[in-house]
Amino acid sequence: MANLRSMKAHAVARLRDPGAEELLVIQGWQALSYQIRGAHREITILRWNNHSLNARRLTPREFETAHLAALGFAGKDAAQELSIAWATARSALKDALGKLDLHSGAQLPGFWHCLASDGRRLNLSNGMSKLVFESRMQSHGPTNSLTEAECDVLQGVINGYSNQEIAFRRSTSTRTVANQLAVLYEKLGALTRNELAAKALRVAAASSTHVDLPPVSIASSNKA
Repeated sequence: MANLRSMKAHAVARLRDPGAEELLVIQGWQALSYQIRGAHREITILRWNNHSLNARRLTPREFETAHLAALGFAGKDAAQELSIAWATARSALKDALGKLDLHSGAQLPGFWHCLASDGRRLNLSNGMSKLVFESRMQSHGPTNSLTEAECDVLQGVINGYSNQEIAFRRSTSTRTVANQLAVLYEKLGALTRNELAAKALRVAAASSTHVDLPPVSIASSNKA
């Protein structure tokens, strides 16, 4: 628990600073897609410039639970942090995932890391804007202590894949993936899948040697 609290204290300000809360709770969106291609992740958001027209947005409670899940908090820990019942936190997280079109909470660390990166805005001719956020972890992962196979498995965890999906993509067995995950938990000091992904992304973001985030500010453009 102390480790999780330290992680929140380190990351919560950074994740709110790029405007995640304003974008997802206040401004809202009309359409959102999250694309994963290997180590590359991309979020595309379409929204009306008149924010009152946007049909989708997270409630403050949904945002808080999704935010904590992105930081690696387990369900009960998140509920305790927010001083709410576990069932309430679980329901809010489920609703947030549905609105964000994510199939599991395991995708949230990678999604949030991408959303916290620099982005670009394209002004469309119909009164809408398109926001694009991109992030990519290089193949050698967040630390040089990981083997190539461990980096591949870790990337699968960050992408929200199950052990079965990782095994299929790597043409190996689920037992091998489980063993590699056990080593990753020990090396990165994580207890849960989400914490593993969140920690890996945080370590990578702290070292420009191991992470590639396009340095593009959210500037207006008239190109569609």
